[in-house]
Amino acid sequence: MIVAVSTVKDTAANVERFVARNLGHGVDHLVVFTEQTGADAEAVLDAHPAVTHVPTGRGWWGADRSDDLNVRQRQAANLARVALAPFGWAEWLVHVDGDEVALLDRDVVAGLPDDVRTFKLEPLEAVSRATWPGEVTHYKRLLDDGELNLLTVLGLIGEPSNKAYFHGHVRGKRGVRLRTDVRIGLHTVKAGNGRFLKGHTDPGLRMLHLDAATVEEFIRKWSTLAGSGSRAVYRKTWIPVVRALRTLSTMDLPDETRERYLRRLYDLTTAEDLETLDDLGLLEHVDPDAGTHRPETPPSDDLGALAALLDAAAGCDHESLTLDHPAGGYDVLQTLLERTGVPAGPAERVMRTVARTAGTDGSAPRRAAGRRLGARRQQAP
Repeated sequence: MIVAVSTVKDTAANVERFVARNLGHGVDHLVVFTEQTGADAEAVLDAHPAVTHVPTGRGWWGADRSDDLNVRQRQAANLARVALAPFGWAEWLVHVDGDEVALLDRDVVAGLPDDVRTFKLEPLEAVSRATWPGEVTHYKRLLDDGELNLLTVLGLIGEPSNKAYFHGHVRGKRGVRLRTDVRIGLHTVKAGNGRFLKGHTDPGLRMLHLDAATVEEFIRKWSTLAGSGSRAVYRKTWIPVVRALRTLSTMDLPDETRERYLRRLYDLTTAEDLETLDDLGLLEHVDPDAGTHRPETPPSDDLGALAALLDAAAGCDHESLTLDHPAGGYDVLQTLLERTGVPAGPAERVMRTVARTAGTDGSAPRRAAGRRLGARRQQAP
């Protein structure tokens, strides 16, 4: 089965669409971490049989809570990765945001060779317009150099690059095979030896990104980010926009005046020429609500055990839930298993392997020992 993990803060309606769309396009179960999302949105997650909901806050993360949302997202994704390891039905984990939909051709995933540990979901970004007559159905794909040059000359983008063309990320998202020594980031994957892994690509593995697809979503998204005080969750090129939004939010202005200038900022920075892009054949037409996948259902006892493991993670040490820590988060899993009594099951083998490599089983870490030996040889006369 394929599991998705996300950290979400959104309205109940958007959360409900997010869950339904990902399940319809190939995901079997979702692990959703929420941060002060609101009672209505959390109720949607709590009531859904295909969702394991993990409500978090400053108390849940404990003393080592990072103020950086990106760090918390990576920690949550890697916590889900190790917490799922004891359950044999969980084969793959994909990391998506609350405004994203994983488009998974299940036959492609099922046919991946055993030595493939990660795949890449190429991004399709929603065309942004003030309003849509219904749901968003037109998406931008990554363009080649000739297409980017054409749009630059036409004045639709400032420079011939996909980073100028897309408002959000261009690196896509990743899926990882569970019970392997890999760590998942926002857009990258690393092996236990510290090397980045290139993801398997296929036309049947893509993702939708509904990044500020309307003026209302633009205002909601960027006003939230402006109020957060964080500078780690958007590109440097967007810093002037966030500063302008922050200034507008603190100025003593009538609501209608503030709304007018927020919309003007949208027109200047985000609104797109759908008709021209479609005329040039540069858009993909995708109905996010047309997914036909019927999710498989994990055993109910296992879902209870998974929830217990994640509940037990409140306040635990999250240091190894990163891309680079040698323990790869499996030391956290060991702690959770001891706290809950859940058996390691099929996770036991990878836990032993990683423990030996990291030196957490009482042996010296092999990699560190090798580096020290090499250094001594270089210093020898």
